[in-house]
Amino acid sequence: MNPQSEVHNPADTLLDNIESIDDSNSRRPHFCDASLKDLRNHDLRTGSKLYEYALRIYLADSAPLLNRITSGIEAGDADQVRQASHSLKSNSLLVGALRVGNLAGIIEDSARLGEVPTVSTAHQLQALVEMANKEIATRL
Repeated sequence: MNPQSEVHNPADTLLDNIESIDDSNSRRPHFCDASLKDLRNHDLRTGSKLYEYALRIYLADSAPLLNRITSGIEAGDADQVRQASHSLKSNSLLVGALRVGNLAGIIEDSARLGEVPTVSTAHQLQALVEMANKEIATRL
Protein backbone atom coordinates (compact mmCIF):
# COMPACT_ATOMS: atom_id res chain seq x y z
CA MET A 1 0.00 0.00 0.00
CA ASN A 2 1.28 3.42 -0.90
CA PRO A 3 1.76 5.49 2.30
CA GLN A 4 0.75 8.61 0.42
CA SER A 5 -2.64 7.07 -0.32
CA GLU A 6 -3.40 6.79 3.39
CA VAL A 7 -5.24 9.84 4.59
CA HIS A 8 -4.97 10.61 8.29
CA ASN A 9 -8.03 12.17 9.84
CA PRO A 10 -6.89 14.40 12.75
CA ALA A 11 -10.26 13.88 14.41
CA ASP A 12 -9.45 10.18 14.82
CA THR A 13 -6.48 11.08 17.01
CA LEU A 14 -8.56 13.52 19.04
CA LEU A 15 -11.33 11.01 19.61
CA ASP A 16 -8.78 8.36 20.63
CA ASN A 17 -7.94 10.61 23.60
CA ILE A 18 -11.42 10.22 25.06
CA GLU A 19 -10.64 6.88 26.70
CA SER A 20 -7.75 8.36 28.67
CA ILE A 21 -9.96 11.10 30.10
CA ASP A 22 -12.63 8.68 31.26
CA ASP A 23 -10.13 6.39 33.00
CA SER A 24 -11.33 6.14 36.60
CA ASN A 25 -7.81 5.24 37.74
CA SER A 26 -6.39 8.41 36.24
CA ARG A 27 -4.16 10.46 38.51
CA ARG A 28 -5.41 13.65 36.94
CA PRO A 29 -7.73 15.39 39.41
CA HIS A 30 -11.42 15.49 38.63
CA PHE A 31 -11.85 18.90 40.20
CA CYS A 32 -9.35 21.70 40.82
CA ASP A 33 -9.88 24.25 43.57
CA ALA A 34 -7.09 26.45 42.22
CA SER A 35 -9.36 27.50 39.37
CA LEU A 36 -11.79 28.99 41.88
CA LYS A 37 -9.20 30.62 44.11
CA ASP A 38 -9.15 33.88 42.15
CA LEU A 39 -12.93 34.11 42.26
CA ARG A 40 -12.94 33.57 46.02
CA ASN A 41 -10.21 36.18 46.52
CA HIS A 42 -12.09 38.64 44.33
CA ASP A 43 -15.21 38.14 46.44
CA LEU A 44 -13.26 38.69 49.66
CA ARG A 45 -11.76 41.94 48.32
CA THR A 46 -14.96 43.35 46.82
CA GLY A 47 -17.73 41.77 48.84
CA SER A 48 -19.28 40.43 45.65
CA LYS A 49 -20.74 36.97 45.15
CA LEU A 50 -18.94 36.12 41.89
CA TYR A 51 -17.75 32.73 43.21
CA GLU A 52 -21.24 31.58 44.15
CA TYR A 53 -22.71 33.08 40.99
CA ALA A 54 -20.23 31.21 38.75
CA LEU A 55 -21.01 27.91 40.45
CA ARG A 56 -24.77 28.42 40.24
CA ILE A 57 -24.57 29.38 36.56
CA TYR A 58 -22.51 26.25 35.89
CA LEU A 59 -25.10 24.06 37.59
CA ALA A 60 -27.90 25.73 35.61
CA ASP A 61 -26.13 25.67 32.23
CA SER A 62 -24.36 22.31 32.19
CA ALA A 63 -27.47 20.18 31.54
CA PRO A 64 -28.81 22.32 28.64
CA LEU A 65 -25.36 22.40 27.05
CA LEU A 66 -25.04 18.65 27.44
CA ASN A 67 -28.48 18.26 25.81
CA ARG A 68 -27.36 20.43 22.87
CA ILE A 69 -24.22 18.31 22.46
CA THR A 70 -26.24 15.08 22.57
CA SER A 71 -28.91 16.31 20.14
CA GLY A 72 -26.18 17.60 17.82
CA ILE A 73 -24.48 14.21 17.89
CA GLU A 74 -27.77 12.43 17.18
CA ALA A 75 -28.50 14.82 14.29
CA GLY A 76 -24.95 14.66 12.93
CA ASP A 77 -24.68 18.45 13.35
CA ALA A 78 -20.97 19.09 13.93
CA ASP A 79 -21.46 22.85 14.25
CA GLN A 80 -24.03 22.50 17.04
CA VAL A 81 -21.75 20.02 18.81
CA ARG A 82 -18.79 22.40 18.42
CA GLN A 83 -20.63 25.43 19.78
CA ALA A 84 -22.15 23.66 22.79
CA SER A 85 -18.97 21.77 23.66
CA HIS A 86 -16.97 25.02 23.45
CA SER A 87 -19.30 26.65 25.97
CA LEU A 88 -19.24 23.63 28.27
CA LYS A 89 -15.45 23.45 28.03
CA SER A 90 -15.00 27.11 28.94
CA ASN A 91 -17.50 27.03 31.79
CA SER A 92 -16.03 23.82 33.18
CA LEU A 93 -12.46 25.05 33.18
CA LEU A 94 -13.56 28.30 34.86
CA VAL A 95 -15.05 26.43 37.81
CA GLY A 96 -12.32 23.78 37.96
CA ALA A 97 -14.16 20.80 36.44
CA LEU A 98 -11.04 19.65 34.63
CA ARG A 99 -12.16 16.33 33.21
CA VAL A 100 -15.38 17.80 31.86
CA GLY A 101 -13.41 20.65 30.33
CA ASN A 102 -10.85 18.34 28.78
CA LEU A 103 -13.39 15.98 27.23
CA ALA A 104 -15.55 18.87 26.02
CA GLY A 105 -12.41 20.37 24.45
CA ILE A 106 -11.64 17.15 22.59
CA ILE A 107 -15.23 16.98 21.37
CA GLU A 108 -15.05 20.63 20.28
CA ASP A 109 -11.81 20.07 18.35
CA SER A 110 -13.21 16.99 16.64
CA ALA A 111 -16.42 18.77 15.69
CA ARG A 112 -14.41 21.68 14.32
CA LEU A 113 -12.83 19.15 11.94
CA GLY A 114 -16.30 17.91 10.97
CA GLU A 115 -16.16 14.71 13.02
CA VAL A 116 -19.22 14.07 15.17
CA PRO A 117 -18.48 11.84 18.18
CA THR A 118 -20.58 8.85 19.15
CA VAL A 119 -23.50 8.85 21.55
CA SER A 120 -21.34 6.83 23.96
CA THR A 121 -18.99 9.82 24.10
CA ALA A 122 -21.95 11.98 25.12
CA HIS A 123 -22.74 9.45 27.85
CA GLN A 124 -19.15 9.67 29.11
CA LEU A 125 -19.44 13.44 29.15
CA GLN A 126 -22.76 13.23 30.98
CA ALA A 127 -21.23 11.04 33.70
CA LEU A 128 -18.39 13.53 34.17
CA VAL A 129 -20.82 16.46 34.30
CA GLU A 130 -22.88 14.68 36.96
CA MET A 131 -19.75 14.10 39.07
CA ALA A 132 -18.71 17.73 38.66
CA ASN A 133 -22.19 18.98 39.58
CA LYS A 134 -22.14 16.92 42.78
CA GLU A 135 -18.76 18.37 43.68
CA ILE A 136 -19.91 21.91 42.93
CA ALA A 137 -23.07 21.48 44.99
CA THR A 138 -20.89 20.76 48.04
CA ARG A 139 -19.17 24.13 47.60
CA LEU A 140 -22.31 26.25 47.72
